[in-house]
Amino acid sequence: MAPHRKIPLFLLPILLILLAGAVVLLVRGQPLTLERIFHRQGYAITGQTETALTLTLSRDQMPEGFPEEVPISQAAGELKLPLLQDGDTTFYLTAFARSDEDPGTLYAVIQPEHQLSREGGQLLLPYRIDEDGGITAQLRVSDLPVQADGEDRPDAARLASQGPGEQFALYVDRALFLRSDAITIQLGSFYRLTYAPA
Repeated sequence: MAPHRKIPLFLLPILLILLAGAVVLLVRGQPLTLERIFHRQGYAITGQTETALTLTLSRDQMPEGFPEEVPISQAAGELKLPLLQDGDTTFYLTAFARSDEDPGTLYAVIQPEHQLSREGGQLLLPYRIDEDGGITAQLRVSDLPVQADGEDRPDAARLASQGPGEQFALYVDRALFLRSDAITIQLGSFYRLTYAPA
């Protein structure tokens, strides 16, 4: 039977330092995700303030056939038009077409995308991050303030749904959009979140 070799005592601190370094490299090597930020895994949430989001839909920016000639059942995923960039978040129009449910309504799908940075940044989210890393959705199905050609139209748009993920959908008055150069829609209850490495 071979005798056990003991690790010299002076090597023990070196091994512990190497092990700690390996753990840090593994954590830092993982891709940065919203979940890591929300659960404060290597990152701190340094601020979170409620804000309104204002999106403008312009007829000039629409490709040929949108929104009038394409039913929504065929339009999903056909667009990726940037509507707004705020901090590290860009809001894209990913579908805009006649509603299958109501010919007087257009259906718009908005998809936020985030450019996450290991150095920290600022995100615009349709929910609030709780202390435990959970989320509290703030968007509610409701009428939205709209302005078209300098005129306020409180009943011309409605939040249709939220999800999956951060995506949300709007119903827009078809006749108003087609006779206006652009319409501006205001959505409340978004949160501007800032984060930094911990």
